[in-house]
Amino acid sequence: MGKSLVAKQYDDFIWELKYRPTTLDKIVLPDYLVNMFNKIKLKDRLPNMLFSGPAGCGKTTVAFVLADVMNLSAFYMNMSMKTSIDDIRDKLMGFASSVSMDGRQKLIIGDEFDRLSPAAMDSLKGAIEKMSNNCKFIFTSNHKGKIIDPIMSRLQEIDFIFSKEDSSKMKKRMWKVACEICHKEDVIYEKKAVAAIVKERFPDMRKILNHLQKISLQGDVTMAAIEKCIDTDIESFFKFIRDKDWSGMRQFIADIPIPWADFYSIIFNNFEKYVHKDSISEAIIMIAKYQYESSLVVDKEIPLCALSMSMMDLEYKKDF
Repeated sequence: MGKSLVAKQYDDFIWELKYRPTTLDKIVLPDYLVNMFNKIKLKDRLPNMLFSGPAGCGKTTVAFVLADVMNLSAFYMNMSMKTSIDDIRDKLMGFASSVSMDGRQKLIIGDEFDRLSPAAMDSLKGAIEKMSNNCKFIFTSNHKGKIIDPIMSRLQEIDFIFSKEDSSKMKKRMWKVACEICHKEDVIYEKKAVAAIVKERFPDMRKILNHLQKISLQGDVTMAAIEKCIDTDIESFFKFIRDKDWSGMRQFIADIPIPWADFYSIIFNNFEKYVHKDSISEAIIMIAKYQYESSLVVDKEIPLCALSMSMMDLEYKKDF
């Protein structure tokens, strides 16, 4: 038996890889999903499935763990990097059509399946049915609306979308896991600081651990350290805006380890260091406008992105 998929991803330094779950019961998910996956394991019969939901919520980890605990011969492909029909034909179909040398059931895990072109997706629709006896498929997607109907009809869709009650339970479990990791890593932490990171980054466990580790490398994990971390990085935020770098700015906002609604005050307290004096009044009006609008919406990230886009039109100092 080859090395497990989880073991292949292991990294002794990076927390999100070091502490990636190796069993279904360790994955932070609602009970009904864990029970369903355990039944699949016990019956030893894997359907072709599509796992859809937000980034970092456990889709790929579930696929890896199922492959390991069911002793499947698995082939993994990140489809955001391999998107052509040639990649599908040469790599995926070559694996799916070949005979297993050790007699194990084969599994193809296609990560970020929604990144494939419609033509590449279409090339798979017949193979999913024809090769079902020899090979199963699990695809993951953040945006299932991009997947063509002929593929959707051939897969059992599993939504990683959680109710308010399930989310509350999961946050408590994620907080407990995060605190346990801090303890194992000999990191001094405030429980409320860990809770703040979990609350803001839920359900993305990957981002939770990445933020937690980043702050721990600078010292104790405290509320003051979280705020200091943002203050230290604020120059990068304004550089992205000045340079009209939408991708960099968008990623910066996604990685902020405090509530997005709280970030407006940090922008206000720092913007004069970077904004040209002729644009100061306009900047203040923008900040006030979008901070107010943030209080009226559920998704606080959207008005913060809108503010950042609007601020790209301001005039900035050149010496930073």
